[in-house]
Amino acid sequence: MFGLFRFFLAFNVVAFHVLSIPSIGPFAVHSFFILSGFLMTTIMHKTYGYSLGGFKKYAINRFLRLYPVYWALLAVTVMMVWVVGEDFFKAFHKSIHFPKDIVEVLANLTMLYPEFSPIIFSTRLAPATWALTIEIFYYVLIGLGLSKNRTVTLVWFGLSVVFLIYNILNGKLSIGYGNFLSASLPFSIGALLYWYQDRIFELLKKFNSIYLVVCLAYFGNIIFIAASGFLIPEQHWKFNFICGFFNLILSSLVIVILLNIQKQLVPIGLDKFLGDLSYPVYVFHWAGAGLASWLLFKDVVKGHSIEGFFVFLLGSMITIIISVVINKSVNQRIESMRSKIKVQLNRKSRL
Repeated sequence: MFGLFRFFLAFNVVAFHVLSIPSIGPFAVHSFFILSGFLMTTIMHKTYGYSLGGFKKYAINRFLRLYPVYWALLAVTVMMVWVVGEDFFKAFHKSIHFPKDIVEVLANLTMLYPEFSPIIFSTRLAPATWALTIEIFYYVLIGLGLSKNRTVTLVWFGLSVVFLIYNILNGKLSIGYGNFLSASLPFSIGALLYWYQDRIFELLKKFNSIYLVVCLAYFGNIIFIAASGFLIPEQHWKFNFICGFFNLILSSLVIVILLNIQKQLVPIGLDKFLGDLSYPVYVFHWAGAGLASWLLFKDVVKGHSIEGFFVFLLGSMITIIISVVINKSVNQRIESMRSKIKVQLNRKSRL
């Protein structure tokens, strides 16, 4: 059931960027980080193991999951920027322009932006990929054992909380966004879920209708923070701080519920299809929206307006079409290679 959840999070990011809906993008990224911390810890324990050979196969599978699709989308983006014009795309998003030196070329090819806060790196042809720099960083650390056992994971989580408290005491009333240290808390929460998922689910089962309540609270929290940004912008920072913590808690509970519920909310095939779409949608949506703005208005249009809504609709259509094509032509072939690696691991584990 994680496919539908990931797709929902990806489109929250799209709406945040293209329609300028307050806060829902950062909330979605934090949820992505929690889910990644949980899933990477799970597959290290249940699929790859902590041997050198297991880590190599884990790294290869992560590489195959991220880079072939990204490079295909990057090639499409470069072609679009060349055809439409670099000046237009740079006006649509300041980071979308051709690299000026070898450092920027390598950073865009690898999604490894050499900044403590990757979000500030000046040239990102796919602007949202700053979060992939952070994802890859924690993929490596988790693969090397950052959540290898319960004690180490608790220490990691504790240090993340200490860093958060330090920031709060120094006047930064925010969970943080865009750098490696602020991302530590949601990743560590996801890793903790691996160790405590059964206890959490057993506790949830004691309450009637709790699954529905949690899901409604999760969506309600997102709707409330978006509405507060429009209706009471001068107080929005306070709600953003409070609702940010609710988002971490509720995202974690939603993940545990989706992992354990027996009833399939959407067909398995559709869930996988949507999950596979979430990554290219996340990577490509800025380019798709930029092209839509150019096609519709020959001008830079985004934000919460009628024109911006049309850009959002057409940009989403372009993004989904490109994502489906890339998945069919690239990702499905790569998936067969990744499956072979997993089969080899399963055979070895039986010996």
